[in-house]
Amino acid sequence: MKPILIVSFLFLTSSALAQSPGPALTIASRLPGQGAKEVPPDTHLNITFSAPPSYGTTGQVRIYDAADNSLVDTIDISASPQRYMIGGTAYNAYPLLINGNVVTIYPHPNVLTYNKTYYVQMDAGVVKNDGGDFAGMSGNTAWTFTTKAAAPAASSAKLVVAADGTGDFATVQGALDFIPRGNTNPVTIFIRKGLYVEIMNFSNKANITFLGEDRLDTVIGYPNNPRLNSNRCVMQGNNCMGTALLNLTIRDTTPKMGGGNQAETIIFKGAGNLIISHCNFYSFQDTIQIDCPAYVTDCHVEGDIDFLWGTGAVFYNHCDLKELTSKDSVLVLRNAAPKHGAVLLNCKIDTAPGVTGAFLEQNQGYGDSEVVLLNCQLGPGFDPTGWKGTNTTNVHNWEYNSTNISDGQPVDVSKRAAWSKQLDKEKDAETIANYSNPAYLLGGWSPTMQPVILGLTNSADAIANITTATLSVTAEAIPAPTYQWMKDGAPVAGATEATLKIDHAPTGQFGNYTVVVTNTAGSVTSEPLTVK
Repeated sequence: MKPILIVSFLFLTSSALAQSPGPALTIASRLPGQGAKEVPPDTHLNITFSAPPSYGTTGQVRIYDAADNSLVDTIDISASPQRYMIGGTAYNAYPLLINGNVVTIYPHPNVLTYNKTYYVQMDAGVVKNDGGDFAGMSGNTAWTFTTKAAAPAASSAKLVVAADGTGDFATVQGALDFIPRGNTNPVTIFIRKGLYVEIMNFSNKANITFLGEDRLDTVIGYPNNPRLNSNRCVMQGNNCMGTALLNLTIRDTTPKMGGGNQAETIIFKGAGNLIISHCNFYSFQDTIQIDCPAYVTDCHVEGDIDFLWGTGAVFYNHCDLKELTSKDSVLVLRNAAPKHGAVLLNCKIDTAPGVTGAFLEQNQGYGDSEVVLLNCQLGPGFDPTGWKGTNTTNVHNWEYNSTNISDGQPVDVSKRAAWSKQLDKEKDAETIANYSNPAYLLGGWSPTMQPVILGLTNSADAIANITTATLSVTAEAIPAPTYQWMKDGAPVAGATEATLKIDHAPTGQFGNYTVVVTNTAGSVTSEPLTVK
C-alpha cells in the first residue's frame, strides 16, 4: 500500500478526468457485497466503479431497515460537509470520498445496529464521470447486507478492526465507541493492514492500546484542519490515561495550502502516561500536539512550522524527525516552569532536500520553554544559531554532543544563539544524566510496556526441502525484552535471541517452537512455529 494515495482521493476533482466523453459508470464490486452476512454495524459503504468517478453535487444515499422499510440514515451529498457525532463530539465530516475507482460513503456513526438486514438506495447525481451521472440504485434488493448477530463480549481484552469487514469492527472509531467511558481493564484494538479514512475521538477511557498489524500498511488518515473543525486532528484523546500507539501510520492529509495549515495527526490532552512506539506521523504544520506526559520511541515524524508542540513533558527516544520547510522550526514547547518540556535523546533531526535556515525550536512569547537535545544527529539544513526566540529569560535550549548526520563529526556550535547552552560532559554530568532518564522529565513516571509480539517468521515455510530453519520474532517492549525459545514446551539451551537458527534440521529437532518474550512489565508467549 502507498499511503500517499490518501491525498489523491481526498481531493480528486473532475478536472483530473479525460475531457472526451467516456462510457457511463457501472459497478464492478461493492463492500459489503450484495447479500453479505456478518457485517460490522460500523461499516462504510464502498463501491468500486468501472472507471474513476468524480463528485456529484446533488442527491442522497439512504439506508433502510429491511424488516419494516423504515429509513435509518440519510447521507445528503449536496450538504458537504455534514455533522457527524464522533466519540460524543460534533464534527464536520465528508459524506463521500473518492480514491481512484472506489467511492466510500459514510453512514452516520451508531445508526446501524446488530442483527439487522439493511438495503441501500442511491440517487442519480451522487457521483458522475464525463459520461454523465451514475444512474444510482433503487428498490429494496439492489444492495442488501446483514449485520453481525451480536457485539463482542463486553469483557473482551482484544478487539479486531479490519477495513474489509472481517473483524469485530470495520473502523477504529467503532471499536473505541464500544469501550465504555471510565473503563479500567486494558483493551487492545488490533488494526489489520488497510486504509482507514476516519476521524477518531475518545475521552475518559483508560489503558487502550492501538496496535497496527504493519507499521507501513496500517494507515489511518483524514484531511482534518481548522477550515473543517476546531478539533482539527485525525485522532484526539482527552483524559485517557495509559494510551499506547504501536506499529502504525497516521497522516493528516490536509494539503499544504497558502503556507500550511494547522492539521495535527494526534492531539492528546489531560491525563497522560502516553506511549508511542514504532509509528509514522505525516502532516505539515503542527503534526503532533501532546499536552500530557508522554514517551515517544523509534518513531518517524515530519512536518513544518513547529510540528512537535504542546505543553506536555515529552521524551523522544531514537526518533527520526524531518522539517519540510526553510526557516521554520521543528519544535515549540509551551511548558511553564517547573513543568518540563521535551527531551530528544539519540534522535536524528533532518530537513527535506533544499531546506535551509531551519531551527530546532522557536520560543517566542512562551516563557519557560524547555527543549534539551542529547546525543542527536543533525542535518545540514539548520541555521547555525540553532534556536529562534525573543522571550529567552528562563528558556532551556540545551544541547549535548550534537553530531552531523553526514560524517558523525561534532556540529559547529560556535554561532549558537546566545541564550542557548552547550552542556559539558564533566561539569554538567548530573544534568545530562537526569535528562537522559525519562522518569526525571515525566514527573516520576518510568514508562513500561509489557511485550507485544508483532510478527513471527519461519524461513522453512517459504522454501521446499530446506535443511536449515530460521525462526524469528519481532516484538515491542519497554524496557527492551529478553527472549527464550521453547521446543515442545521445553527451553532450548542458549536460544535467547530474537532469532533462532536450526542447522541441518535432523528429525530430533522437528517440533513446535514458541518464544517467550519477557521484560519487567510482564511476558508473552508466541503462537507455535512448526519445523518439520
